[in-house]
Amino acid sequence: MAVYRLRQMWFISQKNVFIFDLGGGTFDVSLLNISKGGTITVKEVGSDTHVGGEDFDMTDLSTTTQTSIEIDSLYQGFDFSLKFSRAKFEELNTGFFMKCVEHVENCLRDGNMDKSDVHHVVIFGGSARIPTVQQMLMGFFNGKPLWKNKNADKAVAYGAAALAANLSGNGNAIVRDLILLDVTPLSLGVKNNIFLNRFWLFGVPPAFAGDEKIKICFNIDTNGIFSVSAEIKTTGKKKSIAISVN
Repeated sequence: MAVYRLRQMWFISQKNVFIFDLGGGTFDVSLLNISKGGTITVKEVGSDTHVGGEDFDMTDLSTTTQTSIEIDSLYQGFDFSLKFSRAKFEELNTGFFMKCVEHVENCLRDGNMDKSDVHHVVIFGGSARIPTVQQMLMGFFNGKPLWKNKNADKAVAYGAAALAANLSGNGNAIVRDLILLDVTPLSLGVKNNIFLNRFWLFGVPPAFAGDEKIKICFNIDTNGIFSVSAEIKTTGKKKSIAISVN
């Protein structure tokens, strides 16, 4: 949702922007293209609910060979704090940090974009303040500086407010003219998925297995209505269905 603030800064020329959001509970990445006219197209997204501040807090210290323990108080058992160096913290969480880089690589690959084509890297989230995370991210993008807004933690609130104003037709001209072409982070398909609904497509001409082609299109609009259409390529015969969450 930080796209509103990005548009104010970079709508004058086309830019590819990578969003890196490492928060307390989840990790999300997005690849955006901002056109000259201000249209924001989400090229690809990715997320991991098992990478974030809460996961860093749950780091297993059983392999730590030396620690310093301070007893703060005694109340219904021992209340203690554990001190260890930043180097040890980074060592214990190397796996999490590497997973962040893997998601960045996957997002760029799935979005058919090379990292050299990214103009700006924007970071959000409390855990993105970890120095080694920023160093790894800068290293991955060949030293490209990271864009860190002082109000980064408010980015979601800014974006949500701007999008709500846009959808309701309120706000100033900048908000009303905002065009956001989003993608869904969910996989869509006709096999091995959670069953939602079905429809029948009749009139498929006789043919050998695999010869007849059927084009299937998925669409999710701004109201969250999911529609699926199927078309027989040789005859043009179509059938569709719309699914909404009540």
